[in-house]
Amino acid sequence: MGKTEFHAIQEKLKGRIEGLDALRGIAVIWVVWHNCTDEFELAGILEKILAFLTNNGWLGVQLFFVLSGFLITGLLLDAKGSKHQYRNFYLRRTLRIFPLYYATLIFLFFLLPLFSIDYEELTKSQDSQIWFWLYLNNWTGMFAPVGMLTHFWSLAVEEQFYLFWPCLVLGLSRNNLMYSCIAFILSAVVFRIVITYFFPFLYDHDATYTFTIARWDSLALGALLAIAMRNRQWLQHMMNYRRTLTITLVGSSIAIVLYTHNFSPTGSGITVLNQTLAAAIFVMLLSYTVIPSNTSTVWLNRFLMGKFLNTVGKYSYAIYIFHGVLKHLWRSTFVIDTSEHLGLQLWLVNLYNVTIIFAASMLLAMISWRVLERPFLRLKRYAR
Repeated sequence: MGKTEFHAIQEKLKGRIEGLDALRGIAVIWVVWHNCTDEFELAGILEKILAFLTNNGWLGVQLFFVLSGFLITGLLLDAKGSKHQYRNFYLRRTLRIFPLYYATLIFLFFLLPLFSIDYEELTKSQDSQIWFWLYLNNWTGMFAPVGMLTHFWSLAVEEQFYLFWPCLVLGLSRNNLMYSCIAFILSAVVFRIVITYFFPFLYDHDATYTFTIARWDSLALGALLAIAMRNRQWLQHMMNYRRTLTITLVGSSIAIVLYTHNFSPTGSGITVLNQTLAAAIFVMLLSYTVIPSNTSTVWLNRFLMGKFLNTVGKYSYAIYIFHGVLKHLWRSTFVIDTSEHLGLQLWLVNLYNVTIIFAASMLLAMISWRVLERPFLRLKRYAR
């Protein structure tokens, strides 16, 4: 790789990378589809594919984690050595995350009760609200019911990651940071194995799915890509072997699906590797998005330039927050009962329900962007 090409990639990494919003759009659509439907089995080949994609919507969250690890690590590396590097990072993260998150909690826990709304799932969330205020709800599923805010566990994982990761990125050399990423990846796998085989109580309460230690391999893999792309030698190695590595990773995942007839994020045996394997595949997808291949991925980059996915990606954070609440409200009032349908008709009924929830989430997200999020984001100019 020549100096000119490497320099062009570095300039691209410091700007707004085209296609990343589209990946966010794919991730949030996948998550909404998964969270707003019940798992089901269908008979035909096409129907089996649809059921597989629905039942494995957890992969959308995994894609979010990889993107977060990549972008946050890249921002920190580019800012390393600058004045007020810690202050600027936390101020920018606070302006992006806290206003909508805490506004949602205030609305649900303080404003809705004023209208005498007595809703069981809301009451469960209110009873456990301290864990949401502290971003600790991903650890408390065993003793604190989370109600309609079940999906907030992933926001807690990312916020906990933001607490300690800047200290490592800004305090370590790039070589040591790379070794740290590898250690995080291996420790997550070991943690899931230990919980699965030796702590069944924790396993039954989703410790291998929601605990931060179990999920930081995906964040570390995204970080590893960010580090590699900022080192000319490492980047050249990645470019030389990424096609082979991509084929190997995808082939391994297909083999697991054929062997287990699923791609579960939790379970014993080979499935304890599924989360790491999925994150590694998304790292490859991200690398092709940032540095397109000349021939083989032209179709991918054209797809990621689509206006719809990029628009959804722009509002993905708010869509993610709103969809879980709207799902419970819709199901308690207007939802079409899926138990009365079978086969492909069941999939179409789910599609109807999800479309309504997604459209409402998108509308609220657009309003939130203009009224709440964008005014706070304008304050980022004080943390450049």
